[in-house]
Amino acid sequence: MGAFMAAATSGATIVPIALRGTRSVLRAGQWLPRRGVVQIVVGAPIAGEGSDWVAAARLRDRSRAAILSACGEPDLEDRRAPG
Repeated sequence: MGAFMAAATSGATIVPIALRGTRSVLRAGQWLPRRGVVQIVVGAPIAGEGSDWVAAARLRDRSRAAILSACGEPDLEDRRAPG
């Protein structure tokens, strides 16, 4: 949250950057990467909407959503059990 709070209070924009294809190159439980294509996706800048903690949290959530949509991976947050 620190980076998002700093961006919110300073009025800076966040540029979301996603790495796409990394999970197929380095699979869980493996030490060595496999050959594959990894793409860097640079998203559109996201401007903050305020300078308080709530504004920083919104900036975090919007950044996370942009990265998630660009990386091509499932949202692991949705898989966690509530509680």
